[in-house]
Amino acid sequence: MTRPTARAALALVLLAAIRPMPGAAQGPVSEPALAARIARLEAREDIRRLMIEYGRTLDRGDYAAYSRLFAADGEWVGSFGTFKGPAAIAAAVGKAMSAPAFAALNVGAFHLMTNAIIDIDGDHATAVSKWTFVRMVDHKPTLTYAGRYHDQFVVERGTWRFQRRVTLAATDPDPP
Repeated sequence: MTRPTARAALALVLLAAIRPMPGAAQGPVSEPALAARIARLEAREDIRRLMIEYGRTLDRGDYAAYSRLFAADGEWVGSFGTFKGPAAIAAAVGKAMSAPAFAALNVGAFHLMTNAIIDIDGDHATAVSKWTFVRMVDHKPTLTYAGRYHDQFVVERGTWRFQRRVTLAATDPDPP
């Protein structure tokens, strides 16, 4: 089976196994309604993977792959500025991450992406999630930074991409 077909089959099995909550509407689910539910589940999973790939590409210093996670007019907003388009995002992140102090900080470090709440609306979506930056200090994981993301996503050429990612530290106020 291809990946989408296998995922659709798994979704059907999972949906069949789920019992409605007491008081929930009973009865058969129409094929279009079931197809729409499966599409939302697939979109949510694709977006979760995109969010994880963001951390993986960043952690391994692959800024070209990192920048391809953004739409052609995608925007990254964070502590060192606002950058629009994959080329500008790759250049800015590469420059910031290769600064001597930051490069030394990143040895053996990694991001944890958690607590994602994703809302799907057709070919657009939004999410709020948490991030934690972990460094290895004396061979022990040390939580160094933490914060949250406010994301907007779009389907571009059949693939979910970041339309806008706002990166906030834990103490930063939410965007308007």
